[in-house]
Amino acid sequence: MSVTQIKDAEFVQAVRDEAADSPDYRYEKVHGGCVYVANGVGSCIVGRALLKVGVPVAEVAELDDSEKAEARHALPQFGLSQLVVEWANRVQSKQDGGVYDAQGLPWGEAVKEADAGVGDPLAGAE
Repeated sequence: MSVTQIKDAEFVQAVRDEAADSPDYRYEKVHGGCVYVANGVGSCIVGRALLKVGVPVAEVAELDDSEKAEARHALPQFGLSQLVVEWANRVQSKQDGGVYDAQGLPWGEAVKEADAGVGDPLAGAE
């Protein structure tokens, strides 16, 4: 089965649009975990962005069944550059939270943190 290929700029813009539309939204874990798709719709910011750029819901939902569901493992198959994958992984990890920050950051802050930590993933891109 072939995997949908997407463009860096479209994906990054979709993530930024989700954050701009809901800057104060804090991702709520589904059944104690983080998923890309829940009940047939995008759940996390990365899942919503993938759907927004045209990746079919079935392809995005398959990421949740993978042992390597983290963005850094899941996103390269869609043809994204390493820098965009690194940036999206930072957004996702900041959104998800961790051991000490179980709730994670609001989406607007998660994107700002990724920009600060990784930089603009499209800087220098044409």
